[in-house]
Amino acid sequence: MRLVAVKEMAEKFTLKMIYRDSYDLELFLRKVVYREDVRCGVCYGIRLKTVAQEALNRGFRTFTSTLLYSKYQDFNGIIEIGETISKGYGLDFYKRDFRIGWEDGRKVSREMGFYRQKYCGCIYSEKERYLNEKGSRGQGVKDSSKNTRTLESLNPRTQNNDLKCSCSNP
Repeated sequence: MRLVAVKEMAEKFTLKMIYRDSYDLELFLRKVVYREDVRCGVCYGIRLKTVAQEALNRGFRTFTSTLLYSKYQDFNGIIEIGETISKGYGLDFYKRDFRIGWEDGRKVSREMGFYRQKYCGCIYSEKERYLNEKGSRGQGVKDSSKNTRTLESLNPRTQNNDLKCSCSNP
């Protein structure tokens, strides 16, 4: 439903959009199993590497992400991962705090009837959302800035492209 909303918005505002109509759930699960507490950083890495590769394939020099818009995401973690990936691909990562327009964007999207999802989209956050609606508490980590990452592994020129994470739980 989010993709439908993106397509509707792009059409309404005559925006040229590049989007992916697929999600590699198995890849995500392979990378986060037994490391669920660092899943957000892993997801950022997967998504930003995909965008960087698409930018490179299309001859763009710069890439960014809508992840920088959400006040619910780890802004500094996204920038750190985006900058690391950009170096590996020889690209620039456009970092800007788009969150300043979050409340206005939320209001406009409601007025226009666009679908708004109340979780990031991964199965872990969907579980947390469900448990929170039932009055239970989810166990995921919302702030991945408390995690320690080995970001060199995001470089596509290194032999091992897996995101290696070790976290220090508070």
